[in-house]
Amino acid sequence: MRWSFLMEYGITADGFSMRRLDEIYNDSCKRFEDEIGVNPSENPQSLMNVLFTIFADAPAELWEAFAASYQQLFPNTAEGIALDNAMQIGGVNRIGQARTKYTLSCTGREGTVIPAGALVQSSTYPQRQFQAKGVSTISSANWRRIGIRPIESVSGTITFEFGVSRNATSGEVGSYSESASITKQLSVSSYGDAYTKILVELQKFDALTKFGIKVEDSTDERGNHTIVLSASGAADSFSASLCRYITVVDVTSNILFESVEYGNYVQADKTIDQIVTSVDGWDSCINEIPPIKGRLTQRDSEARTSYTNRVASRGTGTVNAIVSLLYSDVEGVTFAAGYQNDDDEKDAAGRPPHCIEIVVQGGSDEDVAGIIWENKSGGIRAYGSHYAYATDINGTRQYVEFTRVNDVYLLLSVKVTSAGGLDDDFEARIKSLLMEEILSAGTSVRLQKFIRPIMENVSGVDYIEIRGLLSERPDIEGVEDSAMLTGVVPVSINQQPVVTMNGIRVVKA
Repeated sequence: MRWSFLMEYGITADGFSMRRLDEIYNDSCKRFEDEIGVNPSENPQSLMNVLFTIFADAPAELWEAFAASYQQLFPNTAEGIALDNAMQIGGVNRIGQARTKYTLSCTGREGTVIPAGALVQSSTYPQRQFQAKGVSTISSANWRRIGIRPIESVSGTITFEFGVSRNATSGEVGSYSESASITKQLSVSSYGDAYTKILVELQKFDALTKFGIKVEDSTDERGNHTIVLSASGAADSFSASLCRYITVVDVTSNILFESVEYGNYVQADKTIDQIVTSVDGWDSCINEIPPIKGRLTQRDSEARTSYTNRVASRGTGTVNAIVSLLYSDVEGVTFAAGYQNDDDEKDAAGRPPHCIEIVVQGGSDEDVAGIIWENKSGGIRAYGSHYAYATDINGTRQYVEFTRVNDVYLLLSVKVTSAGGLDDDFEARIKSLLMEEILSAGTSVRLQKFIRPIMENVSGVDYIEIRGLLSERPDIEGVEDSAMLTGVVPVSINQQPVVTMNGIRVVKA
């Protein structure tokens, strides 16, 4: 049969077999010879051979297109939208773009409403803008700092009442407490007398100490006194119940903002401090709470690796399944890992018996807790240093523990040797190259990874010696090389190494 050769090509039991240009050309020449008695390939300079060569190009291009289309069916070879479609067969979506989220401390008048989309920006260059994620209110129902005074007309015998409760949605394990209140009959003769007695009562209220709340007498530039209650932790949030004899001067509330652009836009502490959208009653903002980092959409290479890991880990009620779902179903998750202790005793890491520990970077606390609660096996404890609440199918809040990844600074000391001389800007170039290297949470850093980009991009370098050390400080000044490690810098499961310009020292040997 004239076309029987086609059975050898296309989609076969061994995959896709493509007809190459030379095969198409040779087959056409052979068929022409069988019919006419002349083989065009025998005379390469002939018009007939030129025509056969040209005519073979078109089907060859079609075969190439068929092969490319076939490759787009599989996650390991597909690209772009085709890769997204191929991954969906395995129930996996590409990890998409996410905005960087900041909880900002916003100070203003009690009851001030900050509308969704209200803008603030950083004071650093380049300036980054952040928008309020939803409608929020600066309120005594959500404060980390509150200033109060007695009402002006107070006198006689009054019933002073004050209540405080922690807005416990998430936080460090062990910091949660419910609420407390006091009721006191006070005899006051004047505003000043009422102020002093209320201040004393609040300073004696031991529940505030247990909550980590300071009570101070603050005086402004005009000599006005205010009783200021301030939480010890930047992320703490409390609700206050006040009697009619108390007025609120100002409030600092933690309010959620997100970057206007998608991506990782982490700013230095206390640099998001400029209000762009003017709102009556809103006086200031500041960032003192670590952000939930954003990201750009996964590149094809990242998506393929993620797909393989997530499909391989799928299973009901397993640690790997929870990790996979955190990546696929929680916006903003950039790292997740899971560990379990199946024994009847604590393990070497201090995990209690019969528990899982999920380590997460990014994503909202509530979303992370929800995935863990819905997918962990019954009777297994979710353990960690952080907690949040999930809502079950009955609408009941469930306490869930997990562990958050914390940034830690990677200090680097680089000593370069050069026989032929280095460019004047070699130090700045090396620092820039090191800061571009991608470091993963929970993964120990092999210092040799920093050597290749320097050797390839900085001329004149003959030899490199590099040392590293994890530190709570971002500055390498005062850190001796003898105190730093060579080879590998260990990183704990809940640590994200971060390299800063001030954390790198470059010297010429």
